[in-house]
Amino acid sequence: MRVKTKVLKNLNAFEKEILTAEAWGNDQGINFKDKVDFDKFTLEIKVSDGRLEVILNGNESLVYNDINIKKWGIFDNYFKSGNCFQSKESNAFAKVKIYLLETFHYQFFT
Repeated sequence: MRVKTKVLKNLNAFEKEILTAEAWGNDQGINFKDKVDFDKFTLEIKVSDGRLEVILNGNESLVYNDINIKKWGIFDNYFKSGNCFQSKESNAFAKVKIYLLETFHYQFFT
């Protein structure tokens, strides 16, 4: 399982610049140590205040907590579920079966 996130080319870019696709460079990715293969697994995603945490099977956690994530606040964010399959192997394939999907959105006012 691999988690990827966007990285700004210029961390000092103004809000208007950040809204363009050209402001963002190559994705940064982190691999979980645990392999899921074709086994059933649980993935939890928590996003708040410039922090992104992805938890695999309640055991392993990857955290992005940097300026790139903090800059996401300018966007109307969304969630999607599925598979972004990428391979050049002729016999490669992917299969996705979602057993349960729950979303929770919390709005905090100060």
